[in-house]
Amino acid sequence: MDLLILGNIKFLKIVSLLLIFSTGLYAQNLVLIDMNENIVTADTIEVVFHPGPDHGWTELKFEVLLKNISIDTIEVGLKKNEFTKTFDEYHSFCFGGNCVDSSTHISPYHAIIPPGKTDSSFSGHFRFDDLLHVPNNCLVSYTFYNINNPSDSAFVYVNYNTLNQLGIHDNDSSNIFLSDAWPNPVNEMLIFNYRLINTVSKLPTYMILLNASGKCLHKQILTQNIGSISINTIDWKAGIYYYFILCGNVISAYKKCLIMH
Repeated sequence: MDLLILGNIKFLKIVSLLLIFSTGLYAQNLVLIDMNENIVTADTIEVVFHPGPDHGWTELKFEVLLKNISIDTIEVGLKKNEFTKTFDEYHSFCFGGNCVDSSTHISPYHAIIPPGKTDSSFSGHFRFDDLLHVPNNCLVSYTFYNINNPSDSAFVYVNYNTLNQLGIHDNDSSNIFLSDAWPNPVNEMLIFNYRLINTVSKLPTYMILLNASGKCLHKQILTQNIGSISINTIDWKAGIYYYFILCGNVISAYKKCLIMH
């Protein structure tokens, strides 16, 4: 799915750039530059989350510089487009000296950039809830455009990668084991086994199950080091579900299953 989206985007970028430059109708006077002074116009930038000791609401930040390469002063607007989004993700941004909330897609604020100058007022902010967020690749685009000539624009895609959220990794056999669900696909009853070593006695440990939108459907405290869990799923919608062990504030095992009726 993600590869298909990215593939289509790259194709559209190539087509749009060919149309612009082959016709010669519109001069592109806005250029996007990263903090290392590399031109990133029409590129896809990946911002990767690296787990830290503190958990809760986590924010990834993306910054890019906007340069006016024309001989005229340009008033610049900004549009945000979200290609993927779940209920616990918030894509806010700051631009033109002001910040807006996640529901804003077209900035009410503009940046005035003199000829040859660079504006540094933009920053993208991607926030998510550590305990509910389903790790994935969250794709957002930012398009900067000349208010008086919207065809004069520059855009960049940002892939907010949360696959490393909270230190998620394959099962560590020395500390935690979480089995695959059986049967899989699941119909009426989801069943799996778990094994914990030197965890329950020290930290609160839970089994948590989420749907594909990140909604918590089942949370169960684990009071034994070895056990089996059965969950009635007869009334659940068909689709992909995720379950994991949460020890303290760290996800130490992560699985998914398919429910079909």
